[in-house]
Amino acid sequence: MKGRVAKYYLTDGRRHTDSEGYKTSVAFEKYLADCGLQVATDRDFGITALRWAGMKAGIGIIRKNNFFYTEKGSYQYLEAFLIDEPLQYIVENQIRPCAEKCNLCMRSCPTESLEAPYMMCRNTCVSCLTTWDGWDLRTEPLQNKFEKWIYGCDACQDAWPHNRKAWKDTEEFPELEAWSSHFTDTEIVLAEYSWLRSVVQPKLWYIPQGKEWRYKTNALNAMLNNYDPKYLPVIKKVCQDEYCEVRDMAEWVLEEIERKGIGESENGQ
Repeated sequence: MKGRVAKYYLTDGRRHTDSEGYKTSVAFEKYLADCGLQVATDRDFGITALRWAGMKAGIGIIRKNNFFYTEKGSYQYLEAFLIDEPLQYIVENQIRPCAEKCNLCMRSCPTESLEAPYMMCRNTCVSCLTTWDGWDLRTEPLQNKFEKWIYGCDACQDAWPHNRKAWKDTEEFPELEAWSSHFTDTEIVLAEYSWLRSVVQPKLWYIPQGKEWRYKTNALNAMLNNYDPKYLPVIKKVCQDEYCEVRDMAEWVLEEIERKGIGESENGQ
């Protein structure tokens, strides 16, 4: 999964009722209500600007790539609860800010969407272009910059030195192994839509229900960007996919392979 799906989404518990994150959120909301407070929250996208609120609350800082960092790095889940009583800020952190001359995150961005410190162009971010936007990658001028990414991107976070040891594969997340072990480019492109609908979409839900073909077009793009002759029969096969979006993308990928002269098989045939 490394380099294909952003880490944040692998253990995304916002809608996963069996995850510890979801259970903790529900328990904390109940605790606040039991204290006599009126409580409101939005687990999907936050009831306020979460990174800004986290910074104001003193639990972390925002770095040059616009991600929120605590002492443990940026691979954190933020959630805000709106209550009807004021609170006193008592948390202080000793997190060092980014070095003035450091631009590792900007240099690592494959599409140069980090245009300046604390400034990002959303429309050119790989995370956006593999989820919310980029619905027809044949016409997306940056599609050849996506590397292997199929859903999201970690490039600017992985580039931050103190993040390199922040992600630890030490905890089990419900059902992750069951679907992530079948998330190679080939398996996605050839996947049954019933599996994409019932297993993948509830986990990677920025791609909405009814648009599950998007996982396949993203994977086809990854195949093109990282072409291997073994992909050729797979790409040809999905030229008969039930969705025209996949058929059109597969045919375009074949045209690009021929145009670039990279379609020869391993034995030269």
